[in-house]
Amino acid sequence: MRLPELDYFDLPSTAQGLNVVGDVELMICWPSTPCDKYKTSKVKFTLIVNQWKSDGTLCKTDDSVAVTHDVPYWVHHKYVPLNKADFTVSKEPGCVPRFNTYVKAEWLGGETAGIQGTATRLPDSRGSTTTHDSDMSHAYVLPY
Repeated sequence: MRLPELDYFDLPSTAQGLNVVGDVELMICWPSTPCDKYKTSKVKFTLIVNQWKSDGTLCKTDDSVAVTHDVPYWVHHKYVPLNKADFTVSKEPGCVPRFNTYVKAEWLGGETAGIQGTATRLPDSRGSTTTHDSDMSHAYVLPY
C-alpha cells in the first residue's frame, strides 16, 4: 500500500535538496474482520523519495528511512513518523527537479491492520449531528 502519497511535482532548478516527511496512522484489527485481541500485527514502513529524468525514467530513489513495528491490539492506533531530512537533488545529465514521494506499508504478519487515510463524516463531539473530516496520514516536502 502507498499512503500517504504525493504525486509528481516540479521544483525550480535552484532546489538543492528536500526535507521529506511522511507520517502514517496504523490501525490494528481492521473493522469487521476476525481479530485476536491478545496478538499483534507486524508492519514495515518505508519512506520512498524519487527524482525523475526528463524522459520519464527514474533518476534517483531513496528508501533509506524505514521502520518495522510489531503492534499489539491494546495500542490499536499507532502513529508512525518518518523523515528524510537530506535528500540531495541530483544534477546528473537528464535529471530534472521532478519528484514524487510516498510511504510504503508492508504487512509482515499477525492480525489485520490498515492505514488510516482520510476519515469522513466524524461527529464533532459525542452525540453531535454535525461532522468533520480528518486526515490521519500526511506527506510533506520542504525544498531547500
